[in-house]
Amino acid sequence: MLAPHSLPELRELEGLLTQIEPYARIQTLAHVDVRDQRLPVYAATLGTQEPTAPSLAFVGGVHGLERIGTQVVLAYLHTLSARLSWDRVLNDTLERVRLVFVPLLNPGGMLLRWRSNPRGVDLMRNAPRGQGGAGSFLLGGQRLSAKLPWYAGKDGSELENRALFEVIQR
Repeated sequence: MLAPHSLPELRELEGLLTQIEPYARIQTLAHVDVRDQRLPVYAATLGTQEPTAPSLAFVGGVHGLERIGTQVVLAYLHTLSARLSWDRVLNDTLERVRLVFVPLLNPGGMLLRWRSNPRGVDLMRNAPRGQGGAGSFLLGGQRLSAKLPWYAGKDGSELENRALFEVIQR
């Protein structure tokens, strides 16, 4: 299941997934091809499978340049991992709630040290346009060219975002 990668955060995540596997439901949401590597996008879910239960998602690594988000989510997962085998309060809580972790949504962007994904799309701006108006020019995303900042791509079309949308809908 797990292959070695040159991205330190991804290697750390894969080691952590092995540790929490007895307690979590782990999915590979997508694979991002970049350079000579095929990088997975993982989700780990802890807690109840009850469909109406309260859920909280922790998503990091949306912008490849911003490693701190992934590191914060990984640190929290490490903390939970250390507690799952003995903490009754945590386990009782997880019988009533669901925690979903996607620590590294944009592994290709992180490997390339780009804000965007490998296709030049800013994932934070790659969402379907709502009825709320156009937003600020450029800052709200633009659909003109990947050569300009904050390129939004097509509405929700990027595989990383489609994978995240699917996890959230479930």
